Amino acid sequence: MLKKITNYVFISLGIFWIIFVLNEYFLQHPLYWKFISNFAYWDLLILFLIFTGIFLLFFSELVVKNKIEFKNLRISGWTIVLYLHLLAGLIFTIYARKVNIFSEMSYFPAILNFELKFLGLISALYLITLIVFGIGSMILNLLKMHLDKGKKILYSISIGICVFVFIMFLLGSFGLLKLPILAPLLVLMLLLSFKNIKSFIKLTLFTNLFQDKTLGLKTMLPLLLLVFVFCLNLMNIIRPFPIGWDDMGIYMNIPKIIGQTGELVQGINAYNWSLFMSSGFILFNSTEVAMGLSLIGGIFSLGAIYKLARKYVSKFSSLFLVTIFYTLPSIVFQSRMDMKVDLGLLFVSAVILLLIFDFIELFRNKQNDIKTKPAEKKDKKKRQSKGGKDKLISKQAILLALLIGVLAGFAFGIKYTSFILLVAVFATVAFSFYRIWGLIIVGSIGIFFTFMFELFSYSGVEFSEKTILFTKIISLALSVIALLVVIVKKFQTTKVKHLAITFFLITCGIFISFGPWVVKNYIETKEISVEGLLYGESQRPTFDFTEADQKYDEYVNEQVKEDESKKESGLTQKLNFKSSGQYETVTIYSGYEEGILRYLSLPYDVVMNTNNHPRLTALFDISYLLLAILPVLVLAVLKDKYPQLAVGLFLVLIIGFLFISYISVIGRDTCIEKSIDTQCIQQVVSQYSNDSNSILRFVNYIVILAAPLLTLLYKLFSSLTGIFIIFFVFSSIGIFFLLITKLLSKNRKIQSISVFSAVYLSLWLILGNGLYWYGMIGFVILFLMIFVLQSKLQRDNRNPVITFIVKLSVFLWVVLASFSMFLVKDRESTHLFRPYNARYMIGQYKFDDVLGEISPHFVEAKNELNSNPDALVYRVGTMLTYFIDDNYKRVLKDNDLQVFHRLYKSSRSKEEIATKMYLEGYRYILASFGGMNLDVTEGKTLTKKFKAFEEFISNNPKLELVTTDRLVIDETGEYELEINGKVYKVSKKIEGEVINPGDVILLKIIE
Repeated sequence: MLKKITNYVFISLGIFWIIFVLNEYFLQHPLYWKFISNFAYWDLLILFLIFTGIFLLFFSELVVKNKIEFKNLRISGWTIVLYLHLLAGLIFTIYARKVNIFSEMSYFPAILNFELKFLGLISALYLITLIVFGIGSMILNLLKMHLDKGKKILYSISIGICVFVFIMFLLGSFGLLKLPILAPLLVLMLLLSFKNIKSFIKLTLFTNLFQDKTLGLKTMLPLLLLVFVFCLNLMNIIRPFPIGWDDMGIYMNIPKIIGQTGELVQGINAYNWSLFMSSGFILFNSTEVAMGLSLIGGIFSLGAIYKLARKYVSKFSSLFLVTIFYTLPSIVFQSRMDMKVDLGLLFVSAVILLLIFDFIELFRNKQNDIKTKPAEKKDKKKRQSKGGKDKLISKQAILLALLIGVLAGFAFGIKYTSFILLVAVFATVAFSFYRIWGLIIVGSIGIFFTFMFELFSYSGVEFSEKTILFTKIISLALSVIALLVVIVKKFQTTKVKHLAITFFLITCGIFISFGPWVVKNYIETKEISVEGLLYGESQRPTFDFTEADQKYDEYVNEQVKEDESKKESGLTQKLNFKSSGQYETVTIYSGYEEGILRYLSLPYDVVMNTNNHPRLTALFDISYLLLAILPVLVLAVLKDKYPQLAVGLFLVLIIGFLFISYISVIGRDTCIEKSIDTQCIQQVVSQYSNDSNSILRFVNYIVILAAPLLTLLYKLFSSLTGIFIIFFVFSSIGIFFLLITKLLSKNRKIQSISVFSAVYLSLWLILGNGLYWYGMIGFVILFLMIFVLQSKLQRDNRNPVITFIVKLSVFLWVVLASFSMFLVKDRESTHLFRPYNARYMIGQYKFDDVLGEISPHFVEAKNELNSNPDALVYRVGTMLTYFIDDNYKRVLKDNDLQVFHRLYKSSRSKEEIATKMYLEGYRYILASFGGMNLDVTEGKTLTKKFKAFEEFISNNPKLELVTTDRLVIDETGEYELEINGKVYKVSKKIEGEVINPGDVILLKIIE
């Protein structure tokens, strides 16, 4: 009886949890309902299904026994390419007719131009894939590694990219990274690996992909969705220049500069994947191909994630996993809008995981072989190969360890946040040898180095000196204790030897791939320091405040300064706060709560995107699945063994979620000064109550009743800082994955992936600061856990109601993702593409036509800045940096106004600020006020700095307006603007009441 009651209570709590999380999610993401209600492509959806059905029938045999059996399909690579072309033509035709593009250009020439560009993009990406596969497969053949077909392709591509980038690095170091030099080398590589490339072409283009009899009709649904999303992503990157914030500023800017100069960019962190992307400019002089090499990292990732998932779940579940991942709005955003390097890093990380698991499996097999032959333990000679080497340290193990290191070093050379990955790699390998003690040794050393070099400071986290010292002592002591335990109790000469050699080989591999960057940076700086070895000598302009003050003192005489001091300076804004770029541009993702509360609320913040501006939430969206489903599945599996405990934990989880959800809202919007009390909570509850939302109203009453307890908890968790945070982070993550490991103890492979995830996500919590793309492989594993746990429930035939609700929730997400992908590029439009980009696709527009269509002032600003190639530019919040020649040497980026903040506080007048800029060599100020509108910091510190900056550029005799699209009310204005039925006279200038802040302000600094 008790068991039945417990089961009913658990099911009720599970349903309530999922419904409540979804309810909260849709309140925070109202755009999803807009996607469906404003969906304008039902005709495309219907025609897509009809077209796909006809296409599949055309490439299949007759229906057998009224049932389509996929063994009768004849779908190969070339048919998929054909399908992509026809599908792209269908999509573009329907879109173009909606926006009436074909009225300006006849249909057939336009669609032919588009199809040729589409074919050219696919062909270029395939050629580069052939090159890197050829290089990698040639190396694997030389190493004589034994791999299955799928892994060989993935390993060949990843290794090939490493070698390809190394070749580019060498050429770029000497300024020789140009087409006449690089192309012959690549042709030679193609010839040397011709046999492997021939087999790859045959496999990818001419081999039937549906020979597997286990594939069914349901397999086609995720496949079709994947192909459709990939097609839309490819179409979206057919544009003359990048349009994302990060890619225009960094990730596409670097490849463009390399393509123009043929040499490496100095003074920044290593950029392996951006170097790979630069081949698009060098080989094809094409922005689209360079962006495609960012996109293709996601495609490669799908293969690696699928192969990883197949170790744990079925083929269909693995395919469904990669479909869900690839349709996440945040991934779609990086696949078509902001072309960064994170998808490439994800691919390399996933391949590293595959290599680690291959290594562990090989090690376990060797251990099992030894255990089954006890007589051989006494006779070492019997376990030696002909070469005299212990069989335990096989050639395959040596090669796998080296490849793990090479790819890990390459990943570190993509982004330095891969330090997290390096620690997780060593910890997982150590765990495979010495279980928990090996994990403690490596994990503690990772924590020690994190606090030794204060790596957390890059993510805006602050710890006191006492906390840092205490953490270093504790972590070092733990590693020493664990090492002593291993030496005293678990010491085995062979195993220690193997582990030492493995670590040595991984380290050698890391140095092989990352070492060239260290050597290059040392040659530039001629000094041995962490900063110098990681970044080299910077070519970027800086602002020396001391030198600027000295120059200003020499520029004006004492009498002039005395006169100035008597004048009204006009600097009226009060900037009495600590300025921090991390606080305003990084902390936004994790939230502004204090103490442990910041980390307790992080899962909620990452999923709900509560700290981002509402217009941007969907761009960082990773869906509700992890928060709504993963806890339910974990507790559902736990319930089979400990039903009362599962129910109790579920109640704690729900109460904690209610607390965190309301505190996140309170902390962000209302109680800015942290005066959380009953009155404040009631105020927020009434603010967010909604008569149409019965669930929220019901919960609001509970929250009001619990307000005193919430106040107490808020103050308690906020006060727990320093070492409490560190203990909480590592213990909570460790307990979570220990729980999963125990629940799935029969699956030994779960242990390794749980250890990797626990170490990886723990360090991500400290260093990643809520930016999910800093820990993308960790989130992929969390999504994989959903399918692993779901498979266990189905296999054990347990909790059918929970299983059904989970499946329904997943299906709902797939439907939402299918709709949202149409609008992810433009939240305010129902267009699939921007019209000016569509005209570029058909050849009607060129580079300047598109830029001018966005804003003619962009073209004016670009031409002005490039006509004065020696002038330094002070830049605030604009993407125009990408269009400035030699921008890495000329442009000072101050998006968070940290440089301006110091200048403002140390100057007496706005004229003095401008003069100091001029004396430091700056001749232009390039700015946009868009960043102010996205400020969600507590206290609005960024907004205050923008207000001060606006005051500085207004009516400043030292500044001359070159061009702007900023509109202000002006009775004598030459333009008229209608807003809400009222007509205003406006002018394009700085001073006045702003109607439209615009996208660009270019000012010339005069002497």
